[in-house]
Amino acid sequence: FAVEELRVGDIISYRRGERNILHRIVEIGYDSEGWYAVTKGDNARLPDLGKVREGDITKVVIAVIY
Repeated sequence: FAVEELRVGDIISYRRGERNILHRIVEIGYDSEGWYAVTKGDNARLPDLGKVREGDITKVVIAVIY
């Protein structure tokens, strides 16, 4: 995957220490450290703390089958 292809609404899996988190992207931007995403769980009221960087991402959901 290329981070340039990710969009708000996409679901990504990323590492936070020993944890693997699967959440939806709610914001994408660039700062002095480069590309970042802000994520949030679908049932959470508030976005996750901290920015997700390209190196944190382990997987990108490409399809959900119902």
